[in-house]
Amino acid sequence: MVTSSTSSLSFLLLSTLLAPTIVLLLQSSVLHANPDAYFHTCLSNKRWKNPSAPVSVTGALYTRDNSSFFDILSLHTRNKRFNRPYTPKPIAIITPFHESHIQAAVVCSKDSNFQLRIRSGGHDYEGYSYVSDVPFVLLDMTLEQGGSDLVYKWQHVAPNLHRDIFIRLQIEVRQKTVRVSFVCEFLGRVDRLLSLMEKSFPELGLTKSDCFELPWVNSTLFFAEWPMGTVAEALLYEPKRPAESYFKGKSDYVQKVISKEGLQSVWKKFIESEVMIMEWNPYGGRMWDIPASATPFPHRTGNLFQIQYMITWYQDGEDAINHNFNILRSMYKIMTPFVSKSPRQAYLNYRDRDIGANPSNGTTNVDAARIYGAKFFKENFDKLVQVKTKVDPENFFRYEQTLTILLLQSPVSHANPDAYFHACLSNNRWKNPSAPVSVTGALYTRHNSSFSYILNLHIRNKRFNRPNTPEPIAIITPFHESHVQAAIICSKASKFQLRIRSGGHDYEGFSFISDVPFVLLDMYTLKSIHVNIQNGTALIEAGVTDLVYKWQHVAPKIDRDLFIRLQHEVHHKRVQVTFIAEFLGRTDRLLSLMKKNFPELGLTESDCVEMPWVNSTLFYSEYPIGTPAEALLFEAKDPAWSYSKSKSDYVKNVISKKGLQSIWNKLIESEIIIMQWSPYGGRMWEIPTSATPFPHRAGNLFKISYYITWLQDEERVANHNLNLLRSIYKFMTPFVSKSPREAFFNYRDRDIGACPSNGTTNVDAARIYGAKFFRENFDRLVQVKTRVDPENFFRYEQSIPPHKG
Repeated sequence: MVTSSTSSLSFLLLSTLLAPTIVLLLQSSVLHANPDAYFHTCLSNKRWKNPSAPVSVTGALYTRDNSSFFDILSLHTRNKRFNRPYTPKPIAIITPFHESHIQAAVVCSKDSNFQLRIRSGGHDYEGYSYVSDVPFVLLDMTLEQGGSDLVYKWQHVAPNLHRDIFIRLQIEVRQKTVRVSFVCEFLGRVDRLLSLMEKSFPELGLTKSDCFELPWVNSTLFFAEWPMGTVAEALLYEPKRPAESYFKGKSDYVQKVISKEGLQSVWKKFIESEVMIMEWNPYGGRMWDIPASATPFPHRTGNLFQIQYMITWYQDGEDAINHNFNILRSMYKIMTPFVSKSPRQAYLNYRDRDIGANPSNGTTNVDAARIYGAKFFKENFDKLVQVKTKVDPENFFRYEQTLTILLLQSPVSHANPDAYFHACLSNNRWKNPSAPVSVTGALYTRHNSSFSYILNLHIRNKRFNRPNTPEPIAIITPFHESHVQAAIICSKASKFQLRIRSGGHDYEGFSFISDVPFVLLDMYTLKSIHVNIQNGTALIEAGVTDLVYKWQHVAPKIDRDLFIRLQHEVHHKRVQVTFIAEFLGRTDRLLSLMKKNFPELGLTESDCVEMPWVNSTLFYSEYPIGTPAEALLFEAKDPAWSYSKSKSDYVKNVISKKGLQSIWNKLIESEIIIMQWSPYGGRMWEIPTSATPFPHRAGNLFKISYYITWLQDEERVANHNLNLLRSIYKFMTPFVSKSPREAFFNYRDRDIGACPSNGTTNVDAARIYGAKFFRENFDRLVQVKTRVDPENFFRYEQSIPPHKG
């Protein structure tokens, strides 16, 4: 799996999933006085025993009496709309490890007169595959666990491996079990990596298919959790969304191997926490060659690995904050016997107020600062205090966990520091002909309409974006080094503290919050149009309407090996369009095609990433870059953290530029809706509507998918968001298919019609939604259903019914 030849990322996950399939011939069922008891008796029948099955079917059974029942049920519920207290629950869940388990689930459910729901993928937007209003059994997927021996071995191996290999452990809780992921980066080619791993860590079972080669710089995108294919320039230019979650982090250093018994005690406590994540980052290699006193960063020789603890939550309020803080602090306390001592060391970049802090007003002293300073810098703390005293004797550059100084000079005050600050920035000394704007053009005060937007743009933690969070006097977003000079000198002269916004590792908000008056020096860059083949972006400014209009003509008719999707979403009252393209071929041929058919997009070779086709499916599933293809089979998903609703449409005629503008205006009103436009054409246009059950072929320019997501668990909020989505769906009526208004079968949508769960469906009622999904093919499908499943056992609210009689 090769794109460029400078580094390789590889992964191995400790769990496996099994997804066998089988076709059965069903017989008529008989009513039973106690269907629950009959169901369990049926599953216990020896007929289901199979020597190749790892466990019996009853070993794959979860009932409501089982402590793991609700964990299994919630694990693949991707939409919180269907994970609420009143959501109907199954009689039982079967997580098959073998095809005999599927046979048992189907036959025993039918014989017990229970409906069977088979859990489908993420496109089940209405929960039909795992929710029913009548008694039902859920046939679902399961996990196998393991790995304590691997983790124990990792502690010995990872710090002593070849210095070009880095293997991180990510540890989290899934289904009341600990899940460990191995994330590896190697500076070299796959063949050499496999040879080294076979020699040093054969237990991991690394194979060539687990590896993905790419330029080293692209690995930084992977670790920053950018989507696969994102260009490296995105790290500089791509704006981030405001924080959607609250979180807290802590850190530790481990200097002795944790025993297997110790690991088991860690896992046990970790399972109790449920919502935490730990990352274990090995040291060794070049780190061990550098003495602790060689640089201010002392955590070198003697450290096996660093631990990072993280906890995330979405509920607002002090109770939620305190609850999650206590979980994290409890885990941190449990880890005391296994980590560094005297002092218990910490990583400077992972801010943690718990280990000590000084006030914001500058009244710090060395002894108070030593509490946290020794944890960050060990014996280097005193040397750094001397440097600080010499370089910044006024302690201007400070925050709650900075180094302090030995002596302070008396400050000079101004009667009106705000006015003095603005007058200072307006001084001609800051003018520079190479700066695109003056420093006052990069200044945002509280009177500026964009002030809150700029402030919130890079706050990655909602703990520090609350009504009571202190705000800066002003924000400066520098475009030139002269702006930085002005910010520092004018803040210092005005006696304002200066905070310089740092990256995502500022877990305590020290870089953008202070309890004393302060100025925020921040970065903010937007480009009017930025496009690339895997994750390009175009803001709706001059020329972009023309791009989208042209796309409608080009995308369905371009080479059949090229697919270009548009994604529309609103960022800060502006519509942003993302061009996401996939091409089955090499870069040079793609560039030639695009130059000929769509030169306006401005595609260049640097926008392209080559990879095997199967890896592109990981990109569309939003897996991190470098994830092996096997993750699609083995990776368990976290339970849903949000509520969502989706709808779909088909467009058969080009939407005018005026129409596009009206759509975007409506989208801006909604603020939180996302639309995806997926082109058809190509091979799709060559297949007649009646050739397969799926009718949406010739005549369709593109498909529209509408998405809305929210976090609050309230009926009022749910109704508000459902109404937003339905409003834009109604608004789109003039632009989409008619008689019927067609819909994509995989995107379930109860709004377009549904039948009851009890099986009392009829063809006329089902035709309401069936014609939208299948058009003229609906009647043929009814005939097939009547012949294959006359009892309508395999059914849900939008299935095809049989003819009765």
